[in-house]
Amino acid sequence: MERYHIHFSNGYGASVIRGKYSYGGDLGLWELGALKENENGEWGLIYIPGITGDDVLGYLSEKHVEEVLDMIKALPVTFNPQFGGIKWL
Repeated sequence: MERYHIHFSNGYGASVIRGKYSYGGDLGLWELGALKENENGEWGLIYIPGITGDDVLGYLSEKHVEEVLDMIKALPVTFNPQFGGIKWL
């Protein structure tokens, strides 16, 4: 399995994976989950309305992954999405 954690200076990031059990991995495509850093410096999975909806994104090409990463990187530091039952990675 390929797995990357990308962290941005705005306190947001993403977990990008591709493997046998990821959404689209069997087709060589990527799965992406948005991340947020909490006050303890831990990163948790979050859902961002308008970007990830209420789940991780699957079946993504490399170009689409880059587009989503650009959107997450552009979020303002003060943006505060609802934490829908945080799943710690």
